[in-house]
Amino acid sequence: MIADYQTFAEEVGVVVLTGEKAAIQYAGIYPALNQTQTVNIDEIIPPFSNKT
Repeated sequence: MIADYQTFAEEVGVVVLTGEKAAIQYAGIYPALNQTQTVNIDEIIPPFSNKT
């Protein structure tokens, strides 16, 4: 899977940071990249009204 992603990244021009500097930057991301997060779409998009 990693090899497939690397091929995909090369084809579309995606740069994936690696190494010590990347690890420091990724450590400050919240929520963490490996943490799942539940998103309630109703809290993001207001409900559609049926006004005519």
